[in-house]
Amino acid sequence: YSNTALAHRTGQIANDGSQKLPQRIVAAAMERMSAGAPPAHLMLVVAAWIAACEARGEALPESHFTDPLDLALAALDTRHLSAGKTVAAVFDLAGFAKDGAERLTLIDLAAAHLERLRQGGVAAAFTALGIQGAKT
Repeated sequence: YSNTALAHRTGQIANDGSQKLPQRIVAAAMERMSAGAPPAHLMLVVAAWIAACEARGEALPESHFTDPLDLALAALDTRHLSAGKTVAAVFDLAGFAKDGAERLTLIDLAAAHLERLRQGGVAAAFTALGIQGAKT
């Protein structure tokens, strides 16, 4: 976030997350699992995107970023669901890892991250991954 050479707002990067995450993050997580490597850091990206979607209209302006699934995501009203149910619903809606044997594990990992983000913010999620010095 402090890279002044980056000409994009974070919101611009977050645009179309439901379209970008499957090929850039979820596929990489599935490949890591197939290779016996942990995908936990990657699933934090998915959880953070879900948390950002939940924050729109509250902590973030509604127009901060957009997604082709905006109406369907808003209809989920995930603020009233557990982290696990929220992540499963988003995976179903967006088609994340729909044919992957790793799907349930990825949902569990993302749900754990989402719960940490909801309860303790970014610092709690980073601490759980062993990342120090997180700013909130």
